[in-house]
Amino acid sequence: PFPPIHFQTENAEIQMNKKTFFISVIVVFSLGTLIFFGEVFLRLRRHELLDFDNYFVKFRKTKAATCLVTFDETLGWVSESNVTERRNNYRTRVTTRDHGIRINSVQNKVDSKLPPILAVGDSFVFGDQASNEESWPSHLEAKSGTRVLNAGMCGYGMDQSYLRAKQLVDIYQPSTLIYSFTSYDIPRSRDKFIADTFADDPKPYFETENGVFELKGVPLPKPKDIHEMNLPFLHRVVGKSAFFSFLMERLAPNYWWSIKLPDRKVASTHDEPEAVSCHIVKLISEMSREKNIRTILLPQPFYELDPADGQVLEKVVACAKENSLEVLDITEALREAKSNRKAEFDTFYFSYPNSDGTVGHGHMTNAGNNFVAEQIHNYLNPKVTQN
Repeated sequence: PFPPIHFQTENAEIQMNKKTFFISVIVVFSLGTLIFFGEVFLRLRRHELLDFDNYFVKFRKTKAATCLVTFDETLGWVSESNVTERRNNYRTRVTTRDHGIRINSVQNKVDSKLPPILAVGDSFVFGDQASNEESWPSHLEAKSGTRVLNAGMCGYGMDQSYLRAKQLVDIYQPSTLIYSFTSYDIPRSRDKFIADTFADDPKPYFETENGVFELKGVPLPKPKDIHEMNLPFLHRVVGKSAFFSFLMERLAPNYWWSIKLPDRKVASTHDEPEAVSCHIVKLISEMSREKNIRTILLPQPFYELDPADGQVLEKVVACAKENSLEVLDITEALREAKSNRKAEFDTFYFSYPNSDGTVGHGHMTNAGNNFVAEQIHNYLNPKVTQN
């Protein structure tokens, strides 16, 4: 007998293999097309079509903060100009205009003929965790009818706030400068790098040389993202793609954002932070006299109203008074509110649970910023307070 013929079976297998191959090609092509156009769409949406820096590193540095950060060779970092949207955990509205000035409430009515008020400082001025209309510069503008320029920036030391004011006074020619600072800004003034949210970012600093303070570090080199190689393999590779970063952020957010970037050891000057801060206060006083600007120093305490923090602030306040600068200390007003109106005071600062079960506090809320603006407005307009 002849051996059985398997032509039909073999043809069927060939046809099935071809069909499987073509289906695989279509699936791969469709997925590739989806990924390609998804990548292009997200990059165009973020205005970063040709930016191939690691997305994880970029967003990990700015995700928790509402501040819009871009490099500046004099300040280290500054708010981006003319930005209408920024991703942040707080889901707040953050918009900037020329020179990185954050806008206030669009409903504020101001007299455009009056010279503006310029506000500089750290994130307490910028209004971190708050929307445009909720910062104290916005509230002050609404109360005073005078344009208030919000030039605050997250992570600034006293040196950077001074240099920021120096950048802007000639541009906007303000009648009044409100220079805000917290107890964190004082030790920051002796740092050459910031190793926190803006890890490894160089900053300007003042340091004594032959007994004289000199500004050093400027112009600053643009920082390189040295943290990328410290990331896990998946974050390092996938983080290069806008599309896959987008997927990971939504499919596994807890894993994707749980990586803590290694912090660089902060390099500091040999000078005491209080001495550096006092020198900066002296420079502020000289600039105020030269530009004929009324300048008010505004120390802003934290929720705890810690006496130790108060002592740090007082040393700078004493330097301000020695240099004939006005000081508006709102500590007593906050302490009175905390003692007599605790429920109201507790609404002044954002709160969050700590891992040990305690409650921590962050920046000021809309209510807290409104309280600060009220204190400033009353100080600028004593007749209003008397009435």
